[in-house]
Amino acid sequence: MPIWCTFLVHKSKGVLIPLYTIEENVKSSVRTFCDHCRCAGWSHHLVSKRKYHLIIPADSEWKNHLDDGAFDDQTHILHGLIHSNGFGHLISLNGIEGGSKYLCGREVMDLWDRICTSFRARKITVEDVSRKYMMDLRLLYGVAYGHTWFGRWGYKFSHGSFGIMEQTMKKLLKC
Repeated sequence: MPIWCTFLVHKSKGVLIPLYTIEENVKSSVRTFCDHCRCAGWSHHLVSKRKYHLIIPADSEWKNHLDDGAFDDQTHILHGLIHSNGFGHLISLNGIEGGSKYLCGREVMDLWDRICTSFRARKITVEDVSRKYMMDLRLLYGVAYGHTWFGRWGYKFSHGSFGIMEQTMKKLLKC
């Protein structure tokens, strides 16, 4: 698979951050169908020819090459996937509390948002499993601000999860 590495400069911290872009051709892929699309209810979408993985590895992995298990690793600072049809998935995001020494979650999410805009992504899914001190962050933000942390970037509740449907979630957040 073709791989590009772009170094991003964090001026205030004086750090070069590697952003890997991996072009996965569906014909040569082990996974011809996307599990993330299936879970999002997008199984009816046509299979696109290419998908692009965008990965910022964990700080300790910056000097190493990406290995075969890179797509399944949840320790990446950022792992997003955008299909050539414009649909995509934010697979993992880890800021300072997730182990990064240099990037906070907001900075990583701002970068992901700009990448999605540049790629002209139509819809992006995210499974919000963020936690802070053993509490689900989506609940804390929902009560405090009326939306999840990802709502700051326009992400909205789409499908029911954890036994809660969209209408129930809206009622809970208005309390």
